[in-house]
Amino acid sequence: MNTTLLIILAVVINIPVFMLVGWVIFKDWEGFWEAIKYWIMPNWISLLRGEYFDDFWSEARLLYFAIVCGALVFAEYLLYQRFFGS
Repeated sequence: MNTTLLIILAVVINIPVFMLVGWVIFKDWEGFWEAIKYWIMPNWISLLRGEYFDDFWSEARLLYFAIVCGALVFAEYLLYQRFFGS
């Protein structure tokens, strides 16, 4: 199976798992969108507003979420290659 297709399939199949991981990390959609807002906003603006530590914590949670989701897809890809790959 094509590698790109396999990775896309793993991402689509894992959407409910990604939602569960996001719920554990962010608690609700508001926390997720707040993290996206701080990720887009330059850090110096957060510093001037007095929100630097909120910015740092939100971006750290977003990074952790991306790493966990990416590691899950990568692990599934490796398992597929080990058991079904050529």
